[in-house]
Amino acid sequence: MKTAFKSILTEELLKIIHNEFALEWYGCHGILHWLRVRRNGLALCEKMNGNSKIAELFSVIHDCKRMDNGEDILHGKRASSFIGNTSGMIDSILSPNEIQILKYACEYHTTEDKSDNPDIQICWDADRLDLGRVGKKIDKIYINTSWAKDELFVEKLKSRPINNGLPSFFTNYIEL
Repeated sequence: MKTAFKSILTEELLKIIHNEFALEWYGCHGILHWLRVRRNGLALCEKMNGNSKIAELFSVIHDCKRMDNGEDILHGKRASSFIGNTSGMIDSILSPNEIQILKYACEYHTTEDKSDNPDIQICWDADRLDLGRVGKKIDKIYINTSWAKDELFVEKLKSRPINNGLPSFFTNYIEL
């Protein structure tokens, strides 16, 4: 029997991210995008036996330091730096190696195409599978995993709710 996914996100961390986020909370790079990236990443983790902690943290951190909705090429680097400024919260969730993977995934998610690391592949594909929100078609040349290239899997993924397994405190931050 499959056990239910237990989120590692804390209200304290989400509050810090919410307070730091400079753009519109419900904008194209805001909370609803992050929840779709989370859904995508967790689904890819299920299929690939990936690290769900890295995927879930990536989902809420990767765009949290954007300064605009355009070509803010440094937002990934700022997000990566932000990880070290979370009062040790992430250190209590991830190992030092996992933190390095998360930092790399955040820093390079818009400036690199491919990675050999399966957890980074999952993070980047989870984000890229949500490009339709900004009117971009997903080009499979930029997709790392075979699952994210599978059209049937992606269609089924879109029907999954984005609030699946969210901690109850999320209702303080989103309206679905």
